[in-house]
Amino acid sequence: MIVRSPHNNRYSLFSVLLSFPYSSQDSLLAELPSPSGTEPQFFVCPPADPAVPYTSIRGFSDRAVTLMHVAIDRGGTFTDFISRYHVTFSFAGRHMDRLSILSENTTINVVRHFRQSEVVMTMKLPSVDTRYDDAPSHGIAMLLDAFEQTFETISQQSDCIKTLRLEHHFDSKSAIPINNIASIRMGTTVATNALLERTGAKVALFVTAGFEDLISIGTQARMQLFNLDIEKPSMLCSHVVGVRERVVVESEHGKHLSQGSTVVIQLDESQVRDELSRVFELGFRSIAVSLLHSHKADHHERTVQGIANQFAFENVSISSQLMPMAGYLMRTSSTILDAYLTPCINEYLSAFRKRFERQLDGIPLYFMQSDGGLTSAQNFRGFRAVLSGPAGGVIGCNVAVKQSCGQLVPSVGFDMGGTSTDITRLDGSCDIDVTMESTIAGVHILAPQVSVDTVAAGGGSIIQWKNGFFSVGPQSAGAVPGPMCYGRGGPLTVTDANLMLGRLVPDFFPCVFGLDGRSQLSTAVVECAFEELAVCITRETGRQWNAIQVALACIRVANESMCRPIRQITEMKGYRASDHVLVPFGGAAGQHAVSVARSLGMDKIIINERAGILSAVGIAGASKAMDDTKHFGQCLSDTALTTALISLQLLRDVHVSKLNTGECLPTFESTLFLRLRYEGTSSSFMLPVQRVKYPSAETPDCLTLEAILQTFQNLYLRIFGFAPDRNEAVFITDVRCRTQQVIATFQEHSLCESGSTETLWLIDPVPLKKVQCYFDSTVVETPVYHCESAPKFRTSGPALLMQNGSTVVVDPGVQAEVMYGSIVLTNVLASAPVARCEDGAAHPSRIAWDPLLLSLFSHRFMSIAEQMGRALQRTAMSTNIRERLDFSCALFDVNGRLVANAPHIPVHLGAMGESVRHQQRLLGDSWGFDDVVVCNHPAHGGSHLPDITVISKGYVVSGIEKKLAFFVASRAHHADIGGLTPGSMPPFGRELTEEGAIIASHFLVKDGRFDEAGITQLLMAPSKIPGCAGSRALKEALSDLKAQVAANAKGISLLKELIHRDYNGDAAVVVSYMGHIQAASRSAVESLLASVAEAKVASGSTRDSGGSISFSAKDFMDDGSPIDLRVRIETGEHGARAVMDFSNSAPAVQGNTNCPTTVVRSAVLYAIRCLIHGSVPLNEGCLDPIEILVRPGSILAPPKTAAVVAGNVLTSQRITDVILYAFGAAACSQGDMNNLTFGCEDFAYYETIGGGAGATPRRQGASAVHTHMTNTRITDPEVLEMRFPVILAAFAVRRGSGGKGHHQGGDGIVRRIIFLHPQLTYCMLSERRALRPRGLRGGGDAQCGWNLLHRLDKQPSHESDLWHFVAQALRSTWTSLDIMRTSVKYDASDPFVWEMAEEPLGDPGVHYVMMNLGARASITVRPGDVATVLTPGGGAYGICD
Repeated sequence: MIVRSPHNNRYSLFSVLLSFPYSSQDSLLAELPSPSGTEPQFFVCPPADPAVPYTSIRGFSDRAVTLMHVAIDRGGTFTDFISRYHVTFSFAGRHMDRLSILSENTTINVVRHFRQSEVVMTMKLPSVDTRYDDAPSHGIAMLLDAFEQTFETISQQSDCIKTLRLEHHFDSKSAIPINNIASIRMGTTVATNALLERTGAKVALFVTAGFEDLISIGTQARMQLFNLDIEKPSMLCSHVVGVRERVVVESEHGKHLSQGSTVVIQLDESQVRDELSRVFELGFRSIAVSLLHSHKADHHERTVQGIANQFAFENVSISSQLMPMAGYLMRTSSTILDAYLTPCINEYLSAFRKRFERQLDGIPLYFMQSDGGLTSAQNFRGFRAVLSGPAGGVIGCNVAVKQSCGQLVPSVGFDMGGTSTDITRLDGSCDIDVTMESTIAGVHILAPQVSVDTVAAGGGSIIQWKNGFFSVGPQSAGAVPGPMCYGRGGPLTVTDANLMLGRLVPDFFPCVFGLDGRSQLSTAVVECAFEELAVCITRETGRQWNAIQVALACIRVANESMCRPIRQITEMKGYRASDHVLVPFGGAAGQHAVSVARSLGMDKIIINERAGILSAVGIAGASKAMDDTKHFGQCLSDTALTTALISLQLLRDVHVSKLNTGECLPTFESTLFLRLRYEGTSSSFMLPVQRVKYPSAETPDCLTLEAILQTFQNLYLRIFGFAPDRNEAVFITDVRCRTQQVIATFQEHSLCESGSTETLWLIDPVPLKKVQCYFDSTVVETPVYHCESAPKFRTSGPALLMQNGSTVVVDPGVQAEVMYGSIVLTNVLASAPVARCEDGAAHPSRIAWDPLLLSLFSHRFMSIAEQMGRALQRTAMSTNIRERLDFSCALFDVNGRLVANAPHIPVHLGAMGESVRHQQRLLGDSWGFDDVVVCNHPAHGGSHLPDITVISKGYVVSGIEKKLAFFVASRAHHADIGGLTPGSMPPFGRELTEEGAIIASHFLVKDGRFDEAGITQLLMAPSKIPGCAGSRALKEALSDLKAQVAANAKGISLLKELIHRDYNGDAAVVVSYMGHIQAASRSAVESLLASVAEAKVASGSTRDSGGSISFSAKDFMDDGSPIDLRVRIETGEHGARAVMDFSNSAPAVQGNTNCPTTVVRSAVLYAIRCLIHGSVPLNEGCLDPIEILVRPGSILAPPKTAAVVAGNVLTSQRITDVILYAFGAAACSQGDMNNLTFGCEDFAYYETIGGGAGATPRRQGASAVHTHMTNTRITDPEVLEMRFPVILAAFAVRRGSGGKGHHQGGDGIVRRIIFLHPQLTYCMLSERRALRPRGLRGGGDAQCGWNLLHRLDKQPSHESDLWHFVAQALRSTWTSLDIMRTSVKYDASDPFVWEMAEEPLGDPGVHYVMMNLGARASITVRPGDVATVLTPGGGAYGICD
């Protein structure tokens, strides 16, 4: 029946109640902890433990009932509660029954388990409500009232389910009594909300001088590739202090220290004290301290902490105490986060405790941490609290799987809420997958945390139709106004689409909607909105659409957007999504579970009875835990292993002493990990080497050195597809210890075991009602069941299952088993309809396009390209590919035209198509279907020689014949392919042969065999050129080429799977939509061009006699070579077209700034895509309406033998600036990639440095960021110094270098490096050192860049003098930075600001001499030499106000 709340006549949520007997074999709460405090996860709860306190209630004898344990998940929208207690009296004849309590329009569900003498209460409350200040404490008060008032009822022997009205005994202004509370566990969004809303504490940051802008710069990569209005996340600290100190550590390459670390400059304690006093006077009460290399040498941080403790700061966060791991950016960011959030947590805890008697004194209060472990309230820190709620959901997924399957199996958690969906993978064990690094809300976090991926698609995601595509999210309607059906003026959302299709039934929702808060969900307004959208789509496409078709399309697009992250978290770890079961939870997951599972090839879905509060269930079943990591930094050996174990045992002892609070004698288990990596790589993995229980008489053996090496190699092989030789050095970078309280050993219980012994299943019980529901374009009469309609029942889809306030959609043919409220869906794949095109087996060119399929294929094609990229990243060996992400993967149609290109590096966009087409023309029939071609020649689709392209054919079998269906290709920047200088980026190359190996066309794989001998010969061929060498990293190059072959194979496999599984082998449908997507992109560009022409006319431009609009722009390279663009837009009845004429650009140069025509195409494609607002697939169709004209023999169409290495990285930036300038979209950006390399015979290092972005009509240019044609990350300062014999003296924003105007241009970067190696070759390849980046519409020009070198006129006579010069360089750098930041006389164009100050020396005959290296340099540097790169800023937009 449906229970009405008597005081307001509203239907109450979760109030559908039916009476039935339950089987004696079942326990729904096996996941909850026992009252003994032993923190179990999965077991049948034992009878009452005599050690647990009891209370007397309403005349019952003492020891009648235990105290109440409460678990809470405070989410953004709802706060979920689950509590339980034990009774000692017996109940003959019955084993479980239910009770519903109505209170304040909220229902408390009570379940009694008579065999276990256990009572459980669950409840949901809005997290924000005018009735109370704090949902968790208010909910506990309600549960306490229910606890007392229902005891008599549940002790009665009646078989009837009761509905009670709760009588409140507590006064909201009085302290909540605690005499009936045993413990409280909570997961909370207090920290998450403060981070997202930027409402944390006011934080001052103390960092090593020279790195005050570290957080502002970040990785220098921009978050959105095609957004010219670059937006960086707001910083959490509002004041930064540079601490004058410097510690230097030993590097892997070069022995410049006699010990592991040395103090070059002692901490200036007086400066620290003055700055602390200053920030305290400014009102800061929370500070973060993170000094360079404090993970190895923390004495300076401890000194700062000691001084800070002399002031009345409320919080002092120290990086070496929080996460002593290498990675300065991540560690510093995490320390700031801790200082930002911990005061908020402490404030909330204080207020929470004050709501209870004695402030909860003596009541255990635990909080869920991001890593899935509980910690005491006093140890709950901000940087470990961000994923507090989702961590409970991860544990809850294991609970659901265990109960339904009887054992843990690999699963994917699918938590779909209102604004987003959280995805997690569990490997089938009790160990939760924990990652150490993540980025949330733009903040880099270094801390143990559950591995959760979030996609901006949920029930409230907004539906849009734009540029011929359906899109869902990332914008959300939020809680207010909410979806359109809420009746509060909200937009169309996914929830509305489900309502439109009949998948949500308004009768089963409370009447709390509308502006008056008393209405039902509004179906009428949703129907009108979808009908209007259908009319719009019909008008634009010329095909008839109705409201139902539009709603179905939106649901399918939303489902596909949620499938992409699931593929990512499984494929990235070497697993197939189809090998997992899906575990949906959250309010909206049940409506999408079947469709998502089908798309991923999953055949089983598990939905727990408490899916709506699964995070609270997980929190109830979590264990108290501690997890700490410390830097180690030694090469793996027997001695190092022994030392590491000693360090881990010390950590374990600390954990046990802190976790053992003396309440009982618990058992603890510690897992000891080593983080390992191969020498020369950055990909590292945590490897468990020992599990130790306490107390225990025996200590288990640790893995032997040989076993560790073998396990590590096997792990590497599984994830990356290859493993280095066993003789490669392996480093222990960190040691980690995780200790958690172990559950008592009881007999495990599962619902599936009960089902095997209980044969009484009800088949298709009487439905509550039947509704009209759409699963495709036809309506189906669909029964609606409540999950408590019977203890156990089976039914087949179509059906709607009502489960504790959420709706589970069972598609036709899917088998559903409902057992005591939990649901298992099977036969998911066998019942899936075969996707077909209405044109049947027509030729691809004659298959009409459908907007729904267009949107779906856009997602699928891009997903395949992304998965190719992830496969390449996983299997490659080089840093360039794995860490800098300097690669791209793409799909092409049968004509070699680009279909989808995962947006990795913009300079690769659109360029690979010409490579595919050229090889197709060149090789013809000699190119077999199983052959793989490799090439890199710039004249035939290449960019520059280090970018090597690998191309594979994809085919389908038609009868007995193989038929070409598509191509796949990958392009990656290889670290070294020979040539004049290490890194194959010679600054002064004049011929293509000097830049490395030239591969015009070669079968890398022929008849299934990898031609290692042939490709090796090509890579070593440059050694025959005078002054050149062959590949200096041959082994790495071969491995990376194999990785590219593997990535191509992945793409072919996924496309074939799409054809065969989703379209029953009908390749014509898939092939046709490759063309349709290109056509849609072409249409979007045509619309853009037409709007540009109209805007030009509106602003005063006139059309020529042919009706065309013309405009132009021109800029120059530093050597004076012009890049001249003339644009002509022609509009007509067949659409708009543009001619981009570069014919008046400079002739080819006798240097390396010549730019291959394919790179010109990439620049045009990138710029055009940036001009289109909204989501448009990036493919060949974007260039169809555009004709690109270049003059053969010019700098943009150079001779085949011309050097081009700088054209790809420098000239491409100038082309992009010119295009965007001509369209009036943005002022010139830095126009450079600032390519810096250094190395010798033993090693090489390469990086590109960001600069200033040009301002736009809408906002200022971003500072210190990579712009336009590149987006690579920069190496972390600590990693750089630990790997190479250099000191990074400064990494700062170059203030004042951006142009001045109405919208200021972005500032560039200051990067200063001190060299320590006896002999290195240092190279710079850059631009904008002579001509300034221009402003737009009267905006000021930006400053040029400078490449400076301070070199010692002779080498110091003693090693101590070298360190004196290093200290001099550091102090001089700090002085220059102070001048830049504070002096009113500072001039950003003056390089002498960065001159070295003279200091008294032990060797008075040695001095620094400053040199301007110009835009290009290749020079030998010696110990003590200092390189300074000042990158250009961006131009401004508009005249200053």
